[in-house]
Amino acid sequence: MAGENQEKEFVYTSQMSCEHCVAAIKKALFKVRKVKSYQANPETDLIKIVFADKQEPLSETEIKTILSESDYMLVLKK
Repeated sequence: MAGENQEKEFVYTSQMSCEHCVAAIKKALFKVRKVKSYQANPETDLIKIVFADKQEPLSETEIKTILSESDYMLVLKK
């Protein structure tokens, strides 16, 4: 069927103030999950992610791991 292999983009929010914040979250995220694309904007606190390994949002455990690695909490934007 058409559309079955479409990549899903997930949008998260996190309090970021600079590119250092963006880099810290990215580094922790890549330890947890394979990522195809990552785009973060500290001005809007939005992070857009397309995962390479799963087409589902981060689990609670994965979010806790990112928090412990980077000190930044990600929240799925609905």
